[in-house]
Amino acid sequence: MAKNRAKIMTIVFTGAVAAMGAGARRAAADTTPAPAAGVQHAALNGDRSAPHGDDASKSLRCPAHVPAALDPPAGTTLAAGMAASGVQVYVCTAPAAVGAPTWVLKAPHAVLSEGKETTATHFSGPAPAPPVAASTPAASAAAAPATAPTWEALDGSRLTGARVASAPSPDGKSIPWLLLRSTSSTGPGLFGDVTWVQRLDTVGGAAPATGCDAGHLGAEVMVPYRADYFFYHPVAAGAPLRRCASN
Repeated sequence: MAKNRAKIMTIVFTGAVAAMGAGARRAAADTTPAPAAGVQHAALNGDRSAPHGDDASKSLRCPAHVPAALDPPAGTTLAAGMAASGVQVYVCTAPAAVGAPTWVLKAPHAVLSEGKETTATHFSGPAPAPPVAASTPAASAAAAPATAPTWEALDGSRLTGARVASAPSPDGKSIPWLLLRSTSSTGPGLFGDVTWVQRLDTVGGAAPATGCDAGHLGAEVMVPYRADYFFYHPVAAGAPLRRCASN
């Protein structure tokens, strides 16, 4: 297991360095008049640049078309946007009932960066324990997932999420775009007050179409992927509203 983990992390960090060397993607912000004073919406067409803090190179580009199902909830605004480079790890798994073995996602392993600056890692961490009501059957509690998508910033803040909605990638070959809600966060720090996450502009990462059968149960495969992650937190009164949304 230690050998596999070392191999995974070597691939992840090698991919991150390569991505940095290729140059960072830049963001765009919409200059369309907002519906209310002090409100701005992130651009959807990606043809105009806007600063991210004091360095525009740390910005990302919103996709041209974000499905409405992936819109962040009202009252939230961008806290950060990061480009990710890493792998999706799949394990060949026997079906619970009848059927052929299939590749099942085990965990992501990725490095997130703003421009050329590494800011966080993405992996599968322990899932927060769900609240247990008196009427909740023990079997239902036992069925809760043991792990969940997790992001940890270099400042020590950590975020765990749960998928709320998904949409197929535009190219039809990459892992889907996602909207996730925060199920737990620790801070203070970059992720301390994040409430929602989007995974957009995915490239690669899909499970292989072949290679998983009865003779390869338990085998693992690492599929390289890239994606942009947008993190949202509650908007302060009077603050600009910045979002990657459908309108």
